[in-house]
Amino acid sequence: MPEEADARLQLTPTQQALYDALLEKPGGLAELYRAAIAILNDATIPDRLALAAHELRELLEKLPGEEVDLGAGLNDKVKELEPLWKNANDEEKAAGREPWTGQVTQILRTFLVATQRFFEERTRISDIERRTRAPLTSWTRTGFLETTPGAEIDMNVIIERVRWASRMFDVREVTFDRWGGIKAAATLMLVPEGFICVDIPQTIGGLTAATKQFIGLYMNRKLAHGNNPILNWHASCLALVTDGGDNCKPAKPPRDTASKRIDGVAATITAMARAVFAEENTITYTGLRSVG
Repeated sequence: MPEEADARLQLTPTQQALYDALLEKPGGLAELYRAAIAILNDATIPDRLALAAHELRELLEKLPGEEVDLGAGLNDKVKELEPLWKNANDEEKAAGREPWTGQVTQILRTFLVATQRFFEERTRISDIERRTRAPLTSWTRTGFLETTPGAEIDMNVIIERVRWASRMFDVREVTFDRWGGIKAAATLMLVPEGFICVDIPQTIGGLTAATKQFIGLYMNRKLAHGNNPILNWHASCLALVTDGGDNCKPAKPPRDTASKRIDGVAATITAMARAVFAEENTITYTGLRSVG
């Protein structure tokens, strides 16, 4: 009796066509793609979306210098629609009405609000992209950059990403900079769930050792990060603040005017400031703590 085909490996006609095209490329790209589809089709894997995204990202990185066309025609249509959408909003506000209320059904309202958020995110990314000259749109499309609605970072998204990381990795502690509201979010949401959250002071004394360790790893090409383009960019923007001697910390550029960003490097150094202590196995407490 013939063995039954594995349902996870079954491809739709469109998926099969892409798989066949990738078979002609070197580097095992077709198998990477098929692995991503198999992961997506396996409902027993809790983090299948994240794992499949990782496989697809690796596939895109290995494409031999070719541009992946995700639909320039659609992009042009979106650009044409954007001013029309803005005019419709302006007319509603001029009439003293909130957009997408009144007789609009709940389903249509949900769609319209989601579309509004899309345009807000798109405009925000375009503004930052012009200032920094970094390919933010491309990084968003390929999954390296995740956007949230509005002009501020949604703390709920950050907290959920911490929970995701705890499922994917052996998370011992969560380190953070007390500024920006994350301390309150950690206290209210993460600590009750059993996370150990540590406030790292963003001072020269609190970051010197980790900054030097980071620079040493970077200069010796021992910092493994999967060739993440955003971290590469942030590393190229890094400058230091010193105390006049050998002690130093990252210098954060003015966010509203500078063309540089170092967020990924700053977060890495903040985590490394705590990891130095963890290596000695001297941590025994639980809860929210401050260091320094």
